Amino acid sequence: MTPVELVLSKLPHAKRNGKGWASRCPAHDDKRPSLSISEGEGGRALVHCHAGCTPEEIVAALGMKLADLMPAKAEPMSRRAMKPTGKAGGLFTTAADAVAALERRHGPWAALWTYHNAGGEPVGVVVRWNLANGEKDVRPVSRRAGARGGWTISAMPSPRPLYHLPDLLARPGERVHVGEGEKCADALAGLGLLATTSAGGANAADKSDWTPLAGREVVILPDADKAGEGYAADVAAALAKLTPPARVRVVRLRDTWPDLPDGGDIADVVAAGEDADTIKAKLAALVDAAEPEAQPQPAPAVEPFKPFPTDALPEPLRGFVMELAAATGNDPACAALAVLTVLAGAVGNRVAAQVKRGWIEAAILWGAIVARSGTTKSAVLKLATRPLVESYKKARRQYAEDLAAYRAERERYEVERDRWKAAQKKGAGPGDPPAEPDAPTERRLLVSDITVEKLGVLLQANPLGLLLVRDELAAWIGAFDRYAAGGKGSDAPAWLSFFDAAPVVIDRKSAAGTIFVERASVSVLGSIQPGTLRRAFGAAERESGLLARLLLVQPPTRPVMWTDEELSEATATDWANLLRAMVEIQPGTDDQGKPRPRLLPLAADAKPIYVAWHDAHGRDVADIHAEDLAAHFAKLKGICIRLGLLFACVDAVTTGQPVAAIGRDHIARAIAVTDWFKGEARRVYGALGEDDEERDRRRLVELIGRKGGSISGRELVQSSRAYRTVNDANTALEDLAQHGYGTWQTPEQRGPGGPKARRFVLAAGVNVYINPAADSANDDSVDVDTVDGREADGGDWGEV
Repeated sequence: MTPVELVLSKLPHAKRNGKGWASRCPAHDDKRPSLSISEGEGGRALVHCHAGCTPEEIVAALGMKLADLMPAKAEPMSRRAMKPTGKAGGLFTTAADAVAALERRHGPWAALWTYHNAGGEPVGVVVRWNLANGEKDVRPVSRRAGARGGWTISAMPSPRPLYHLPDLLARPGERVHVGEGEKCADALAGLGLLATTSAGGANAADKSDWTPLAGREVVILPDADKAGEGYAADVAAALAKLTPPARVRVVRLRDTWPDLPDGGDIADVVAAGEDADTIKAKLAALVDAAEPEAQPQPAPAVEPFKPFPTDALPEPLRGFVMELAAATGNDPACAALAVLTVLAGAVGNRVAAQVKRGWIEAAILWGAIVARSGTTKSAVLKLATRPLVESYKKARRQYAEDLAAYRAERERYEVERDRWKAAQKKGAGPGDPPAEPDAPTERRLLVSDITVEKLGVLLQANPLGLLLVRDELAAWIGAFDRYAAGGKGSDAPAWLSFFDAAPVVIDRKSAAGTIFVERASVSVLGSIQPGTLRRAFGAAERESGLLARLLLVQPPTRPVMWTDEELSEATATDWANLLRAMVEIQPGTDDQGKPRPRLLPLAADAKPIYVAWHDAHGRDVADIHAEDLAAHFAKLKGICIRLGLLFACVDAVTTGQPVAAIGRDHIARAIAVTDWFKGEARRVYGALGEDDEERDRRRLVELIGRKGGSISGRELVQSSRAYRTVNDANTALEDLAQHGYGTWQTPEQRGPGGPKARRFVLAAGVNVYINPAADSANDDSVDVDTVDGREADGGDWGEV
């Protein structure tokens, strides 16, 4: 019995009300149904008395405990015995331990709300106490990131997830309602509406990550006071900065409920006892009558970089990605792409996802880290693939031993065969020839500089798939036409088949002859410079769909600084063990006993989430006018399934369970990661479509953003070698002003006491990524991010 079913079983007169139920509250003499019951995220039961009874009073009247409102796994939300399970180094082991410590200081709490990350894991708790003087005391609890983990009595770090985040991600096409505070969000959810809020109160809206609402229809319902209007303005401003910006309307509840007291909110409206359907109808009318908020000024064609959603990765991957990024000085997005692609190569043809009859997705990913020469991208590839290199070295030694033994056995066989032939000529000796020994098979997973012919031979010997890793992908692409003559013989068609584990026939004028591979599974990982990317992927490569198959990561360039961080031995061992477990996943077999991938279906609770995302994604694809970007987006619907398949495999091997299906959690995580890759693709494809002037403007805008959003001509000269004089700098800034990216601010506008030079200030609607690692102490030094990339990107570079 679910928690909601348990509550309803004790309220026989409860009736359906929208997406929830209504009943008379058992905790007071209720003359009219004032108790709302609904199901929250994770299956928890939500009970709310609009007359003011606390959840404790309600469950006590029902003969229950607050813990009964929670599924068994929802530990942070339940009021269990809360006996501390441990505290080390100032950290609590669980959220329940931290809340229990607060209760020892403040007594039993009156309300508690849990925040989750994109993967559905609890990351923060907000606890409220009602004070005797009518005020309230609110205390936050948050999960600490990093290797040590644990919980602290402190606010969640910025950017904070939105309340009800898993619901927002699972219902991408629905209108979102933003209330001021968790109580309002729950009241809206009790009406059957998709609702959220930000953590930290009315003055902390800017500390939350609003990107899940990008491009969506959003309704803000502020409290009826000055603070509420301020909160609405802050939220609207944050939503206007998203890419694409949200479509925002702000509604004032007093326009329909004029008796609402000062500071009143939607929870007060619901508490007044009006029928839920009537409230929803009146809200809908308010929304229809409200004028849409003004859209922001146009941003640069290339969107700002957004942090990779590491919270969406399952823990075995999340910790390795963060340590790998820290140890190499790279953005976590580079480490995440490397980790996911290496995982795909390790799984290969062992399992595949069956979305429905006729739609099968293989565990194959192609990934490219786009970065200038001189960055530490090679270190990411090296550390991510180190376990496979070590495995290859052992396999290579074994193969050499087997080959030596085979050659010796072959010599003996040839001697015996010659004797047998001689005996046959004399009419003597055995009738059957000696048995010819079998040549050893070269077991491989990792390949690098290889022809498609050799790749076909290796795939025949290794039918479970291969992983190609090239530090410089330009060499990989350039080899496609190595055997081409007069436009014939290109390897590109074979490579396109490798992406889908499709059958491949390779014909060559060599000893190999015709090579046939039934399921040619090859994942690809490498790096490429931005300028080389533009040159290597011309019209032919884009039209063929080659570029569309690559997941691209191009974080902003930042100085390569010394770091004492290292990849710990424990983390490296865990990563090696995880890859080994992936390689040991047992495939299925066909009717001839040959290996073939086991097909994993979407679990029943995962399919609705994917279908909703699939349809919303399809509308996004239809709205794209650039054919190459549309082709890339079209591939992402399958890549989302492939990521879910990888997460299912990780979950299975870490829990010791067989890989059986792709569940709800796996798909939810995959959607969050795929949505990030969608935004990153817009950025990279946008940069590919820039001319030199547009590229220079974008880089200048990014520099100003890293400097805090404003800059003088002299500061620009000090920050970038691209501008040799103040006059050159001012000319470039004036060009930005003429294109709507900002305005000049005079000393008089800044007021007395400030610098005397005029400054260029970015417009509010211009979004840029500000590198959190930027060192403000180096404001007078050269910013290597802005060195003219036309020279830095030039030339063809070999592997490091």
